[in-house]
Amino acid sequence: MKSTHLKEFTNMDKKKISVLSVSALNIMTNASIAPMLVYLSRAFPEVSMTNIRMMLTLPALVIIFSSLLTGILANKLPKRTLLFSGLILYMIGGIGAAFCNQFSTILVFRIILGLGAGVTNTFSTALISSFYDGEERVKLIGNSTVVSHAVAVISPLLTGWLASFSWRYAFGIYGIALIVLLITFFWLPEPPAAAPAQQSSFKPGLTKMGTIIAVNAGLLMVTFYIFPTGIAHLIDARGIGNSQAAGFAASISTMASTLINLFFAKLMRFFKRYVWVFSITLMVAGFALMAFSTTVFLTYLGVFLSGCGMGILFPGIMLRATQYASPNNTARTISMVVAGSNLGQFLSPFLYSFLQRWNSGGIPILYDFQTATVLFGIALLVSIVLLIFPTSGQRESSNPT
Repeated sequence: MKSTHLKEFTNMDKKKISVLSVSALNIMTNASIAPMLVYLSRAFPEVSMTNIRMMLTLPALVIIFSSLLTGILANKLPKRTLLFSGLILYMIGGIGAAFCNQFSTILVFRIILGLGAGVTNTFSTALISSFYDGEERVKLIGNSTVVSHAVAVISPLLTGWLASFSWRYAFGIYGIALIVLLITFFWLPEPPAAAPAQQSSFKPGLTKMGTIIAVNAGLLMVTFYIFPTGIAHLIDARGIGNSQAAGFAASISTMASTLINLFFAKLMRFFKRYVWVFSITLMVAGFALMAFSTTVFLTYLGVFLSGCGMGILFPGIMLRATQYASPNNTARTISMVVAGSNLGQFLSPFLYSFLQRWNSGGIPILYDFQTATVLFGIALLVSIVLLIFPTSGQRESSNPT
C-alpha cells in the first residue's frame, strides 16, 4: 500500500516536472541571445544595427501566426505529437543559426525558431489547464512563470560567456529544447481531450471573453515593452549609470517577477477581485518612479515595483484564459492570448514612436516612460470603474481562482 502511494507521488511529480519544463523556453526565445548582438554585428559588419536587432525580435512576429495555428491544430492532432514537433522546430531553428555563414540564412532559422516557439508557448499553459484545475492550476501557473523567469536570468549570462569565445556558440543555448524534449517524451502522458465537466472551472456562455483577454494581453505588452527596449536609454539619459546599470535593472525586474510568482496563488486568493487594481497600481507606481525620479535608488525601486506588477498581471491573464475557455477549446484560447501578447511586443516601438509627435521638446526616452505611466494610469482607472460597476461576467466570477 505504501509503495503504491509512493509510486503515485513519483508519477505525479514527473508529470509536473515535464509540464513545467516547457515553460523554460517561453522568455528565452528572444532575450537569451541579446548579449551576443555586439559579437554578431562584428561578424557581419555590412549588416545594419536595425537588421541585427530585427534578428532578435523576428521570432515574436512569427509566434503570432504559429500560436494561432497551434490553437487550431490542438483539437485535430495528438497533443504530444504537436508539442514534440514544436520542440524539434525550436531546437533546429535555435541551434541551426550557429552554422550559418550568411546573415539572411540566420533570419531563416529565426523564423523556424518562431514556428516552434508558438507551439511551446501555447502548450506551456495549455498543459497545465489540461491536467490540473482549481487551486492546483493557480499554483502551477505561478510556478510556470517562476521557471520562465529563472531561465531568463541564467540564459543571458551563459550566452554572454559563450559568445566571448564565438558568436556561433551562443546559439547553443537553445539546446535546452533537447532536454525538454527528452523530459516530455518519457514523462508527459497524452493530455485528456477535455477536463471532466464537474472538475472544470469553465463558465458556459463566456468563451467570447477569450478574445477580450487576448486584447488585454496585447495592450499590456504594447505598453510595458518600453521597459526592456528603453531602460538602457533611460538610465543613460538620466546620467545615473552605464550599460552594466541597465543590465542590473533588467535583472531586478526579472527577479521581482520571479519572487512575486512564488506567492502567486496566495495573492490571487487574498486579493480576489481586487488583484487587478493592486497589480496595475504597482505598474503605475513603478513607471512613475522610473519616469520622474533622478536617483539610482528610486529608479531601481520603480523597476522592482513594475516587475512585481508584471509578475501578477501576465500569469493572472493566462489563468483567466484557462478559466474562460471551454474544456475542448483551451489551447485555441491560450494561443490567442500568446498571439496577442507577442503582437503587443512587436507593435510597442511603433506606438511610442507615433506618440512622440506630441512631445513638445522633451527628452524622447523620458517622454516614452511618462507616456507609459499615463497609459497604465488610464488602465488603473478603468479597472477601478469595473470593480465598482462589474459586468455580468464579473458578477458570476468574483474570485480569480
